[in-house]
Amino acid sequence: MYTDEVPNQYARLTPAQRFWAKVDPCRTDGEMLWIGYAQSGYGAFSVCHHYVRAHRWIYEQKVGPITKGFELDHVFSRGCRHTNCVNWEHLEPVTHRVNSLRGKRGQLNDQTHCKRGHEFTEANTYLNSGQRFCRACGRERTRAYLLKKRSV
Repeated sequence: MYTDEVPNQYARLTPAQRFWAKVDPCRTDGEMLWIGYAQSGYGAFSVCHHYVRAHRWIYEQKVGPITKGFELDHVFSRGCRHTNCVNWEHLEPVTHRVNSLRGKRGQLNDQTHCKRGHEFTEANTYLNSGQRFCRACGRERTRAYLLKKRSV
């Protein structure tokens, strides 16, 4: 081991100092984008030897605790277009259901027809793991598979 080791420059910084060192300061659109480590598209950094989501940490620092059973939604109508945004004014605590309905998967629930034009009716739709599927398309896929299997 070397005696002239350089001390870790981040060892003496507070979590707030380390947090702000990882935020893009050059944005003009109101977004505060996290440029540090990310997990599944969300900024993350270490506090007391464990990783926390950056947007959750800053929300709790600036606004207050997040109610148990709620999660933070990056609200598009407030200008938020990125999951790595840490602007606490773009975040809103909501239930998982509300967050899902506002997101991309929720937008799919607004569709009235499948991608092949079949209407999503109660008789023509089935659910699997929370996703809707068209029964008519399923029958067509099965028919094509059986025809292909018979020809082999």
